[in-house]
Amino acid sequence: MNATDLDLQVPDASWSVVPREATAERWDAFASELEAGYAAGRGAFGDEQRMALRVMLDEVRAQVAPDDALTLLFRPYAVPVTAVVHVRVAAIAEGDDVAAGLRHALTPDLPLAIPPVVEDVTAAGLGAGRRSTFVAAAPDAAGHPVGGISYAFAADGFAVHVLTSPTRPTVLGLLEEQLEQIVQTLRILPSDG
Repeated sequence: MNATDLDLQVPDASWSVVPREATAERWDAFASELEAGYAAGRGAFGDEQRMALRVMLDEVRAQVAPDDALTLLFRPYAVPVTAVVHVRVAAIAEGDDVAAGLRHALTPDLPLAIPPVVEDVTAAGLGAGRRSTFVAAAPDAAGHPVGGISYAFAADGFAVHVLTSPTRPTVLGLLEEQLEQIVQTLRILPSDG
């Protein structure tokens, strides 16, 4: 499934859809769009900020996973934080244990500090699902704790998984409400074929 099979709304003031398999020109255009947004919110955008933006975008680009239908970047222009969110969609085959697959999707493949908090949720375009918040056992490279938020749904013959990359809790606190709103807008588009 590719990104054209999904519909979702992201708040432009703090989110961007990351280009997938983009040409160098498209990636440069994406960087220029972000630079303009940051400059509008903070004034002058010098060489030091431009270099920091390029380093950040290289890190973001490295997090785009092959199985992402969409990759989102949380980047509020007024606050110097970022987070990557993956949106994955897979067809459910006949005989698949959907409940087990969704349970597995809710927990990342990394050691956890404590058991995740899992709760039932409902999204307008996907129906009933589950949401998990977790704290990783290992800190990030700077020694800060990291955690994440994960959603899993089964809708219209597809498993839909929305998850943050491991991120500092303060950033998760900033993005949590907006991510919930994005998940509420997510829906699978009818196939043309």
